[in-house]
Amino acid sequence: MTTRSPKLSHHRLQWLQVVGGFLDGLKMEFVPGLNCVIGGRGAGKTTVLELLRYALDALPEDKDARKRIESLVTKNLEFGRVEVGITTKENMSYIVSRSPGEDPVVLTEQRASTDLTLRSGTLFKADIFSQNEVESIADRSDSQLALVDSFAQAEINQLTASIRQAVNDLKSNAGTVGPLMVKIAAFQDEMKELSVIDSQLQGMAATSGTDAQLLNQQHAAKSLRDREKRAVDGLPKALKDYGQLINEQIGRLVQSAQLAVSKDMLAGPNQAVFAEIMRDMEESGRQVDTHLRQAMEVLRPLWTRLDSQTKLLTKAHGDQEMAFRAIIEKQQAAMGDATKRAALEKRRNDLLIKKQELETTQKQVEDLQASRAKLLQQMADLRLARFNRRQEIAERITNGIHGDIRVSVKQDGNPSEYRKKLDELLYKSKVQETSKAAIVESLFPAQLVKIIRDKAIDTLVDKAGIGAPTADKVISVLMASDQLGALETVELIDEPCIELRDVDQWKDSRDLSTGQKCTAILPILLMESEKPLLIDQPEDNLDNRYVSDKVVKTIREVKDRRQLIFVTHNPNIPVLGDAGRVFVLDSTGKAGRLSKSGTVDECKGQILELLEGGKKAFKIRSERYGA
Repeated sequence: MTTRSPKLSHHRLQWLQVVGGFLDGLKMEFVPGLNCVIGGRGAGKTTVLELLRYALDALPEDKDARKRIESLVTKNLEFGRVEVGITTKENMSYIVSRSPGEDPVVLTEQRASTDLTLRSGTLFKADIFSQNEVESIADRSDSQLALVDSFAQAEINQLTASIRQAVNDLKSNAGTVGPLMVKIAAFQDEMKELSVIDSQLQGMAATSGTDAQLLNQQHAAKSLRDREKRAVDGLPKALKDYGQLINEQIGRLVQSAQLAVSKDMLAGPNQAVFAEIMRDMEESGRQVDTHLRQAMEVLRPLWTRLDSQTKLLTKAHGDQEMAFRAIIEKQQAAMGDATKRAALEKRRNDLLIKKQELETTQKQVEDLQASRAKLLQQMADLRLARFNRRQEIAERITNGIHGDIRVSVKQDGNPSEYRKKLDELLYKSKVQETSKAAIVESLFPAQLVKIIRDKAIDTLVDKAGIGAPTADKVISVLMASDQLGALETVELIDEPCIELRDVDQWKDSRDLSTGQKCTAILPILLMESEKPLLIDQPEDNLDNRYVSDKVVKTIREVKDRRQLIFVTHNPNIPVLGDAGRVFVLDSTGKAGRLSKSGTVDECKGQILELLEGGKKAFKIRSERYGA
């Protein structure tokens, strides 16, 4: 059973334990506030943070960074495992266990397995940053956007998932509409022949004589008989196909279960689970098969009745045809045109069937297009809702820091995916880069697609400021593509901007010096959150005065409301930050170990020796500056 107590305000890491590898036997007990990991070079400090990150399945999105961490974990754990005790903000405690190359396993405190997973981030999440990763956030738009999103991760994830579903629905819609439009175009070409045949038949219709009306009626009846015969001739095949479809499903559910569940699973350690699965599948399969067989029994007499009705119709058609011939044979003038007229009527009937199919297909496309319009609006509304949430977060960050840092988000500010898609579709067109850039800058994807479908060359020239020949080429190439649907849904990514005030000027984080980049990002990371914050050497590239004046001050403000775990070489962080727990690591060269842990006072000797040049450096600085 898991432990439940009154609800907390934030998640907590309770402990870390390593089995096997370089840090075999390591056990670290974390406190709720500030935890600092110190030690000499090669003692395994960074490894501790990366093991925590690996166990919590919190690896970065960047493939190279992910690969580096996975390699470090595999090298240091060998065939061992890392385990982490966690307590959620709901005050539920679990153990997370993970080995190299495996998914994390979530256990109860009594080490009983659960069906929980960390992947969605709903159970437990931590903010973890490797060495120099803080600086890299300042340089990368995607990292800055992820940072903004992290302040409302569950809500943003839900909106993003809904957007993704809308895009998938739009892709499915486009995949259905495309072939139907091809079908409509083919039908419309054939419909041109229908008007010609109607004109010919009209010219052949009897217009004088006492039997003119009778002749025209008989020809119309003959045409109707042809359509009736086509109808009943098609029904047996439709009935046979339907019956075959039903028959093919009999036994399918049980077969699927038998294919999925092998004999060794039924004889393995989890045999009870798989035996229950098979019992459920087989029982449900038998019930479904019973209904399917009942459906087949309903169809059998229908087949017999249809055959009988077809024979009745065939006899009636024979009688009507003989009557038609008798009338035609009395009209010598009409006999010569009868064969030709009958052939035209047959062809007309072919076309009338296709006309009916055309109308049905057009209605289907209209419905799909109406559905697409709703989906596009839904997608736009969801993207706007996500942007509005991001904008609220940016304002919260700016107001929360109360200093020389501000954050903003520009809606649809990053068109990189749009440009990439347009480059792909116009790859062989020889359209100049400047023209493509002008289109991206002046038109949203949906606007461009509408221009293409409307073949509005003048509009493209006017909006994008490109020449008419280029506009014509762009429309021709894109019109021929089957990727218009994908172009219409391509995302213009929201663009964050993190700025630092330098004297009297605001500067984008990407234009700052290395130290200024960290100065701009670190205060944001240190803001109050329900998630633990883990950083490898947060003091990197920062001067001691900034660390002591700004960083330490913030740490002291948030540590009662947020768990912090820092790997550090700067004594100001554990000492002035009043760390609740200091972990001292050392190494034999072959293995790392925890040599001491405790409060700042309990570990002051190690802090003096290991951080910022050791005790001697402290003494020299004290003598030089009179402190």
